[in-house]
Amino acid sequence: MTYWFFENDRGPEGLLRYLTLILTTRGCSWARGKGPCLMCGYQADADPAISPEAVVAQVAGLSGQLSQAEGVKLYTSGSILDEDELPTDLRRELLARLAASPAREIVLETRADMVTQEGVAEVLAALPGKHVEFAMGLESSNDEVLAHCVHKPTRFVDVRRAAEEIRLAGAGVKLYLLLKPPFLTEGEAIDDCLASCRDAAKIADTVTINLLNVQKRTLVEKLWGRDEYRPPWLWSAVEVARECQDLPVRLLMGLAGAGSRRGAYNCRRCSKHVTRALRHAALSGDYSLPGLACGCEDEWRVYRELRD
Repeated sequence: MTYWFFENDRGPEGLLRYLTLILTTRGCSWARGKGPCLMCGYQADADPAISPEAVVAQVAGLSGQLSQAEGVKLYTSGSILDEDELPTDLRRELLARLAASPAREIVLETRADMVTQEGVAEVLAALPGKHVEFAMGLESSNDEVLAHCVHKPTRFVDVRRAAEEIRLAGAGVKLYLLLKPPFLTEGEAIDDCLASCRDAAKIADTVTINLLNVQKRTLVEKLWGRDEYRPPWLWSAVEVARECQDLPVRLLMGLAGAGSRRGAYNCRRCSKHVTRALRHAALSGDYSLPGLACGCEDEWRVYRELRD
């Protein structure tokens, strides 16, 4: 299991102290059956033989951290609604521990194909008084990108249906988008992310744009190791953020690995500065990002026009 605190993370009620938990489980059933999404390294950390007691023990061991959290994000790297990954009794035990915590906001990860209105309602009944968002990886609203560049089991129509079911049950909807899946040029990736963000804003309360980072033991890592994939430029993230900031949705940005070779980067002179500016913008919600400039922008502009 991995966990960390964000002293200030922007949720529906503003900036809160969020505890993020990534549980070790059997792993995503899609990844175990058909192979993981091309950029996802979480399946490598799964334990197919883990017992339900061991999963609960991970959360039980963090009782002190839970008691200090104003918000909790619980990720299983699959779906909290997947009976194959989290049987009913195990899920109820985990939810009971979240219900007993002082956290006011709870984010729960799920795959769209696992969502039913009844399943969401059962989760909400176990978390009375909490503001609950169900987080789904949309990645792109383009079905061709989902099929060939991400290897997702769902399509945009599935996510749209799931979002409707979640809303009808009384919970919030959070969608994750991916900036620059493999096999897209920089310009194509920007265009895809912009279109996807506009589509996502119509069905979600929160949209997080994740800048792809190269995770270990993935196809993306193999491509990257052969110089056949470059993570997105930070300038691409700046452009997407500026274009999407006025959409009627809470816009966040996932910057894991940003500023390093495995994450989004520019040149050595400006990568750290632009990353800090994006982090500040994600907290404030102001993505105007004034005053950013570097000579490498000219190189980025040429790079983003390359289509072959």
